[in-house]
Amino acid sequence: MNLPKNYLLLTAFFAGMSVMAIEMSVSRLLAPYFGTSLFVWTNVLGLIMVGLTVGYYVGGKIADKYASERLLYKIVLVTGIYLAFVPLLAMPITRLALRSIDNYAAGTTVLALLMMILLLALPFIAFGIFTPYIIKLKSQQGNTIGHMAGKVFTWSNMGSIVGTFIPALLTIPVIGTHKTILFFACMLMLISILGLANWKLLLYPILALSLIAFLGKVKPTPGLIFDTESVYNYIQVVDEGDLRVLRLNEGHAWHSLYQKDRYIFNAVWDYYLFPPLLNNTQEALFIGLAAGTAARQYAHFFPMLKMDGVELDPAIVEVGKQYFGLQQVPNLQIIVQDGRVHLATTQKKYDTILIDAYKQPYIPFHLTTQEFFAEAKNHLNKHGLVAINVGSTKHDAEILLMIQNTLKHIFKHVYVVEVKNSLNYLVWAMDDELDITSIASNHEALKPMLAYIKDNYREVQHDPKRAILTDDLAPLEIYTEKMILDFALAWKRGHQ
Repeated sequence: MNLPKNYLLLTAFFAGMSVMAIEMSVSRLLAPYFGTSLFVWTNVLGLIMVGLTVGYYVGGKIADKYASERLLYKIVLVTGIYLAFVPLLAMPITRLALRSIDNYAAGTTVLALLMMILLLALPFIAFGIFTPYIIKLKSQQGNTIGHMAGKVFTWSNMGSIVGTFIPALLTIPVIGTHKTILFFACMLMLISILGLANWKLLLYPILALSLIAFLGKVKPTPGLIFDTESVYNYIQVVDEGDLRVLRLNEGHAWHSLYQKDRYIFNAVWDYYLFPPLLNNTQEALFIGLAAGTAARQYAHFFPMLKMDGVELDPAIVEVGKQYFGLQQVPNLQIIVQDGRVHLATTQKKYDTILIDAYKQPYIPFHLTTQEFFAEAKNHLNKHGLVAINVGSTKHDAEILLMIQNTLKHIFKHVYVVEVKNSLNYLVWAMDDELDITSIASNHEALKPMLAYIKDNYREVQHDPKRAILTDDLAPLEIYTEKMILDFALAWKRGHQ
C-alpha cells in the first residue's frame, strides 16, 4: 500500500485528537447518571490510563509480529465502528443507573458505573495500540528510530491538544455528547478507509450516521419541554403539572421553580426570604442564581431591594429568561461568572450574600472554605450576613458540621435551621447576635416560614475537634458520597 509519506503521522494526529475528545465526551456521558464527583472522575481517568497502558503493551507486541499498515487501519476501522455504537450500548446501563438512584440502591449504582467503565475500556486499549504500531511502521522508513518516535508523539500530542478544545467549545454544546462521540467515530472510520483505499467501506460511516435517529433524549422525562447541553451542564426544563422545574445533570433535584404569580413554594428558596427580615437588606448577592427563583421572590416581597445574581453557566441564564421569567425580574443585575471570582474582582458590598451553587449533590468546595467565607465577609456592609444552603440527610452529618464550623471560624455567630420536609439546611452567619423577638413581616405569606424558623433555629458553637475547610483541604466529596451511601443503606433497611 503506497500511502502519502506523512499519512501515518496524520493518523497519529487524529488518534491523539480522538483520545482526548472521547475522554471529554465520556465524562459528559456519565454525568447525567453518575454525577461529576472526584470519585467518578477518578474512575474515568483510571480507566483511560489502564486502557492506554494495556494498549501500549499489546500494540508493541503486535507491531513486532505483524508490522502491516493494512492491519493498523483495520484496527482503526473497528475502533471507529465500536465507538459509534457506544451511546446505544450505554442506554440499558444508564437506565439501570436511573432505577438504582430512584430506589436508593447504592450497590446497583456502583455496578452500573463499573459496567459503563468496562464498556468504554476497549476503545482506549485500541488507542494505546495505535502509537507503538505507528512508531514501528515509521521506523521502517529510516534508521533514526528516536527521531521517528519523537515525531509520532509530537503529532499525537498536537492532536490531543486540538481534541481537548473541540468537544468542550464546539461539538458538545452544539450537537451534544452522543453525536460528538459519533462524529469522532466516523472520523476514525474515514482515516482508516483512506488508509485502506477501499471506498466500499464508506458504508460503515454512513450506517453509523443513521444511528442519530435512535439517539433520543439523554434522559427521557415526562413533561420535558426543553433540554440542552451546555459547557457545564445537561439542562432540562420540565413541566410538572402547573409547576415548571429546572433540572441539571442527574435530574434528581430542583434547581429552580416557576409558576406565574406564585412566590411561595414550600421549599428552600422560601427560607432565603428570612435574611432581609433580619437586617433590612438593601443590597443582596446571589451566588448560584440558576433560573432565578429566589430573585423573583425577593423582587416580589422586597421591591425596593437591589440584587446581583451570579451564575456560572450562561446557558442556564438563557433558560431562565426564556422559561422562568428571569428577564422580568426588576432591580436584578445578572453576572455570568464564578461566584468566588466575582467577589475577588468587585469592590461592591452587600447586606446579604446568599450561596446556593450546588452541582447536585455536591457543593463546589471552593465556596465552602475559610478563605472564601473571609472574602465574603469583606464584601458585607455593617450588620451584613452570609447564608448558605447545605444539602444534608441529618443534622449531624459531617458535611453540615464542617461547613458550620468553618463559618464559625470567620463569624461571631452562626445559626442553622432545617428546611421542613427536605434534605436541606439553611445556615447563616453574622457578627451581630440574633434578636429573634424583633423580627416580623407584614406579608401574610411569610409569617408561617418566619414562625417555623423562630421555633426551630439553633445557634452553632465552635467545635475544636471538627475540621475547618480550607482551600488546601476540603474533602467535601468524600463525605457527601459517604452521606449518600449511609442514607441509601438506611432507606433500604427501612423498606425491607
